[in-house]
Amino acid sequence: RPSASSAASRSTTARPCTSLPPPLSSKPTTSSTLRDLAAPTPSRCAARSKRCARRRRCWPNSMDARAPTPSTRYGVLKPNHGLTYNSRQFTLALSPHSFSTRYVIAVIAVYVDESVDPEEFKKIDAAAKRLNVQAWSAKLKGRLLFELSKRRKADTTAEAQAADGAQAARSTTSASDESYNHLLVLELADRNLDDVLTHDNIAGIDFARIRMITSHLANALYNLHSSERIHADFKPLNAARKSTWKLIDMDVSLKFGESFGTKLPSSGYCPPEVAKVLLAATDQDTGKVDTLLLKEYTASEAYDLWSFGVVLYHLCFATPLWKTDTDDNIIFSDLHKLADASDAEPLRKVLDDALYNGVKPNAPDDLMVATALLRKLLEPDAQKRLEHFESARSFMKGVLDEPFFQGKGLDEATLAGIQEDIRKVWEEQNNETATKQAMQAALFLL
Repeated sequence: RPSASSAASRSTTARPCTSLPPPLSSKPTTSSTLRDLAAPTPSRCAARSKRCARRRRCWPNSMDARAPTPSTRYGVLKPNHGLTYNSRQFTLALSPHSFSTRYVIAVIAVYVDESVDPEEFKKIDAAAKRLNVQAWSAKLKGRLLFELSKRRKADTTAEAQAADGAQAARSTTSASDESYNHLLVLELADRNLDDVLTHDNIAGIDFARIRMITSHLANALYNLHSSERIHADFKPLNAARKSTWKLIDMDVSLKFGESFGTKLPSSGYCPPEVAKVLLAATDQDTGKVDTLLLKEYTASEAYDLWSFGVVLYHLCFATPLWKTDTDDNIIFSDLHKLADASDAEPLRKVLDDALYNGVKPNAPDDLMVATALLRKLLEPDAQKRLEHFESARSFMKGVLDEPFFQGKGLDEATLAGIQEDIRKVWEEQNNETATKQAMQAALFLL
């Protein structure tokens, strides 16, 4: 609980962050990384452990709290087009204050360069306070250059020096840029879902863990949709674990009915209705995207339903729905298949083959139940996709009410329908194989 003298400390005037490490000319007191920016810990509770349950309550609201703990990671907030953030833009960049920190990787402190004028600091401070975090004035630019210099000297490997040199060149430019005014301190997550898919042998095998992970993320999207926003870039790289699985990278997030800005979504996880807009906005010769044309799409929960389905498919079948590049974008020919709204059959065939190829009629119940859910999530028509879950108070709540998350089996009619679809796909594939073999035999005889 704040002390009686807390009113004065909540003043919106710029205040020095006495908890920061020494200035550029001084030697660092601890390690030579950017984490020195968060040197002191909050005032300690009695009998406090490393994972003290009161940690979050201790420092943001306690007036003697000086800065976040060292176990944090940093992100640089740079305005678009060289402009400074106003209060509303800054709040959205942090994440809307109605989001629960239970479901997103939270911002826990904000540092503002001392060169920022007092009026701008007031706006930033007001935005930070709406998120229950503190804004501190600090010497950001000089400190960044100092830390980069120390890191380059400490790393002796040629590869590390080369990588650090490239990073230093980019960061030096940023540090000298007048728009480099803000530093966000975020919660430190353990790992992301992409790392789990790459290194843990759970995809298509450990359905208990798959159900746990996806239920956390479905609840996170449900919480986001309750704030009348969509994520618009949900994918394994944007799901991180910190005790529970949470959402990160909200920079593409849109309000319901809002249009895209300049940030592009990942085409490997976007639904057909967005792929159509992306395709129309892309120059086929250069591959460049005219971001102004992206405004044709307006945000809908149907977007996140599709993205969730693509991620769930990867977890259940141990293979991605589409082959993507390092930026999670698909090749142009696949984008055409995804965007072909005039004829839905090519996309439906791709999805049917993906869902049923290799799935036997006597497959495990978990996989059969997951397939039933995926048929709804990966519905090419956006309106029909929503209708599958409209009986619940929220579409993502409808997803959570599905048998896959409730630990229930399928009714006989649904199970029979899936098995019949699998049988048809098998027959088509066998017929295609037989036709190819016959043609090869005929060519051989000729």
